[in-house]
Amino acid sequence: MNKILYAILFLALFSCENPEVLNEKSTIYANGLHPFEEYGKWGYINSQGDRIIKCQFNKAQRFQEGLATVLIDNLWGCIDTNGTIIIAPQFQFISGFSDGLSLVILNDVSLKQKAFIDRTGKVAFKTNYHPQGNFNNGRALVKVNDEICYIDKKGKIVINTDYPYGTAFCEGIAKVWTGDSSKYIDTSGQIVFKLDGMGHHDFKEGLVSVRINGQNCFLNKNGEVVVDSLNSTWACFDYSDGLAQVTIPGTNHKSGFIDKSGALVIPIKYSNVRNFSEGLAAFKDSSLWGFINKKGDTVIPPQFESISYGFSNGLCRFEKNSAWGYINQVGNIIWQTQKNIQYRKLDLSLWELDTLNLRKAKLGGVNAQDRNTPRRISFSSGAGLKLQVDTVDLTVYNDRFFAYKIYLINSTNDTVQIPAQDGRIKIMQQALDLEGKWLDTERFINSFCGNSYHSFPLLPSFYQVYATPITKGEFKTRLRYRLELYDRTIYSNEYIGNINAEQITNTL
Repeated sequence: MNKILYAILFLALFSCENPEVLNEKSTIYANGLHPFEEYGKWGYINSQGDRIIKCQFNKAQRFQEGLATVLIDNLWGCIDTNGTIIIAPQFQFISGFSDGLSLVILNDVSLKQKAFIDRTGKVAFKTNYHPQGNFNNGRALVKVNDEICYIDKKGKIVINTDYPYGTAFCEGIAKVWTGDSSKYIDTSGQIVFKLDGMGHHDFKEGLVSVRINGQNCFLNKNGEVVVDSLNSTWACFDYSDGLAQVTIPGTNHKSGFIDKSGALVIPIKYSNVRNFSEGLAAFKDSSLWGFINKKGDTVIPPQFESISYGFSNGLCRFEKNSAWGYINQVGNIIWQTQKNIQYRKLDLSLWELDTLNLRKAKLGGVNAQDRNTPRRISFSSGAGLKLQVDTVDLTVYNDRFFAYKIYLINSTNDTVQIPAQDGRIKIMQQALDLEGKWLDTERFINSFCGNSYHSFPLLPSFYQVYATPITKGEFKTRLRYRLELYDRTIYSNEYIGNINAEQITNTL
């Protein structure tokens, strides 16, 4: 299963969770632990930034129903809020718990067998259907041929819908639809009500946004209209935290919020705004994100390059100035990652690092812009564009391996346009074979999409640093890096290193 499918599964699984409630007498939330990373390992902090579970895992996801999925030695297991391993690492994938069960992929590379496990790690049942997410309200959505169906906690299909599209159960009701009709069903499969057309929403906070005869309204679970007389030109969305977003569509679309009486309580003026969560909603002003409260007051000024969906357990994940981290509800940074590691001198004794041992060609190229801002330095002008490998000041690669630094230095008087594909530039390692030929030890996947190609500008007297893993192998030889430009190829200095024969096309 690829990363995109993992992401789709996680979004599907988390869309219908009940919000956790803040204890008004404390700023610490119940079950409010958040994954964080330090020195290449993951642990958990609480909503005040205290380290509760030390960094010891390769990856870590957030807690669901008191358990969190963690990666240990390339297999996933689960821990409780004390950091105790409850389910030993044994799965290729764990979605996270909902309704007492979690979708997993068993550790069989060839079969990719899907199953659901209980909170002890015991397999409740295996399935050859195609689960579209976890259980909610005792039902999980599966796709059987072109039909949406629902299974019970024994893996048996209990609802056939005869419809090709559908959503997971949320608040006891699911929506299925085709091109000309939508129906809402309960967990027994009975139709609660049916509507013409599609594009209607799911139940949230007891209400659902629908459009009937060209008019916007909200229905309750009996199909009765409880919020109407809404502007017919609006697009209306789900309630969240007591407010629903309404938008005037179009080129210059703007959004605001209504309450559960249908009254407009926050003016329609935001060109990019998220739903409310724990009393705050993110909005974008120009290119930066900030937060408003339910009165429409700006409580956290725009300053973040990106944010997660919103606040959860008192914190919200952000990215700013080449680092990600968490802020609290007044905008204070509770924790943030180590940033610009490639530019710093590191105490590598704090990391658990190894030397990379490859048995095939590594995927080549380096990411030129992801948290890797070029820096200015004084160089003698006219020295040209230079690629320099530093084998003395070591750094880290992928949080797991010792690495050398590669400097790309523009000591010309002009901006140099560096060819890039999807943000990656073609810096590739080469090795000198027994016949004295320089051969690539890395492969670069070229895109067939013309939109993938662009240029990365490197200004005069600026440089950038990348990390390249130190490898071990059976063959000791001379290594170097090459960079492909539009009109020429430049090479780095040579250095001595070890590789394996399988890394290059010719046998060494």
